[in-house]
Amino acid sequence: MLMKHTEIPQNFDWTKLEWCDQLVFAQVKRHMNKKSRTCYPSMTTLKDITGLSTTFINDSLHRLEDFGLIQITRRIGTSNLYYFPPETDQFEMFSEEFLDMKLPPKVKEYYMK
Repeated sequence: MLMKHTEIPQNFDWTKLEWCDQLVFAQVKRHMNKKSRTCYPSMTTLKDITGLSTTFINDSLHRLEDFGLIQITRRIGTSNLYYFPPETDQFEMFSEEFLDMKLPPKVKEYYMK
């Protein structure tokens, strides 16, 4: 059986960002279309799967965008469009089972680091 996973850049110094940014990155990227490198999960979906507030998620997305880890096309009346620039370096993989675990966000982020 093939296990689905989400790849997180291992060559990036995640200590430059806030505690929740890697978690938000992983939860958005798990929806990515591998051909187009885009996705558009709703804020409701992101809140449900991360356990974080809209404010935390939006702040995290801004930081991820500022560091070039994600590109965001903001759209009115619908979900934002997220694009992940191609990465060529080593990845850390996280299974969907891990990403779906009902752990407090700070605990899940700790394990990811």
